[in-house]
Amino acid sequence: MAIGDKLLHFISGKIFKAQPIIYKLAGNFSLTEFYFRYL
Repeated sequence: MAIGDKLLHFISGKIFKAQPIIYKLAGNFSLTEFYFRYL
């Protein structure tokens, strides 16, 4: 497997594991509110 493919697989795996946290955060406040508050 190419280096790029391994990296992409690793990153997508991290995102997949982080999804429950992201959904939990999204449940606490709207995405637009999140953007304005933290970005």
